[in-house]
Amino acid sequence: MNNPLTYIKKYLSGSISSDEKQALQNWVEESEENRKEFIAAVKRWNANQPTIDVDSQKVYAKLMDKMVPVRKLHPVYRFSRYAAIFIGVAAMVYFFNKKEDSSTNAIEVVTNPTEDHNADKVKITLADGTVSYLDVDGSSDIKDANGNVVGTKSDRNVQFQANESETLVYNEIVIPRGEMFQLTLSDGTQVWLNADSSLKFPQKFINNAPNRMVYLEGEAFFDVTTNKEKPFVVKVDQMDVQVLGTQFNVSSYADDPAVATTLVEGSVLVQETEVRENSIILTPSYQATFDRSDKKMKQQKVNTDLYTAWRSKKIVLHNEPFSKLAKRIERAYDVDIVNHYEALNNAKFTGEFDVENIEDILMTFAEILPFTYEINDKNITITP
Repeated sequence: MNNPLTYIKKYLSGSISSDEKQALQNWVEESEENRKEFIAAVKRWNANQPTIDVDSQKVYAKLMDKMVPVRKLHPVYRFSRYAAIFIGVAAMVYFFNKKEDSSTNAIEVVTNPTEDHNADKVKITLADGTVSYLDVDGSSDIKDANGNVVGTKSDRNVQFQANESETLVYNEIVIPRGEMFQLTLSDGTQVWLNADSSLKFPQKFINNAPNRMVYLEGEAFFDVTTNKEKPFVVKVDQMDVQVLGTQFNVSSYADDPAVATTLVEGSVLVQETEVRENSIILTPSYQATFDRSDKKMKQQKVNTDLYTAWRSKKIVLHNEPFSKLAKRIERAYDVDIVNHYEALNNAKFTGEFDVENIEDILMTFAEILPFTYEINDKNITITP
């Protein structure tokens, strides 16, 4: 590596590529001198940040040990131990190596048997009112009220067939907490839906419609088929996103303080729903956010991996408070977290994880900022 300090700076700022990150990890593990230089650089980088009373050297040394990832996934995610976490100036930065071990036990969060037996299934409501509940895995046909096949499901993907009708009718798909799903629309557009999300979409994009419009609640990544004659429009709370053909992520969970559109490729026009004059044209690697409290929209350059990694079953954090992270964990694992430890709520984390078992996630954070927790079915209680 020509300049490790440059790589460290890029790592801490969240702008490092996967290849650069691997090179940095290799360099850190080459020698004790490199490890010390890495820790010193992190401390210098965080010199002006607020502190938390944690022994960073002790935590670093402990987390540098080889750790074994859980092989069984629950429900759709898995932690990668190539990760780094730090809290303020304490800089809890560590790297993990993957290692297989069949003796590792996974602890699953079991759904309460008294709950609705369809709660963990994908719900599809057709325009004629037909409701289908699909298991996440496996294959099946989706039929309308007359028994006609209108879509097919294969594993975690549903593809709807374009019919002959020129009447615009909308279907809806709802993804439960703890799952992810992929949808192929009639024009070939690919949509990845995150946990606890729903999308209303036409059975067919008809010729006499001025655009291709869908309605999103929650989070989705779109890879839109190009059609210069018919813009693709995603309508979310307080915001419309219009494209011709591109790749972008939209997050609009009702309990999040802001609506965010992150552009990976191409260009998009983002408009406020109520004040159409307020609009932004995004270019790649830029994000538009609409703050629900002050009703203002802004744009900023971002590392798109932070906002799209969920498609690869990862959680990527950059200076993110645990209070915000907890919501993501709740959606990904279909659990409810009650946190009585205020210091943890305010702590900020940076890291990258292939999400694994919920027990291992809690244990990882508990080693950084010690706390106790109790898991009771889908309810998790955290205490100092």
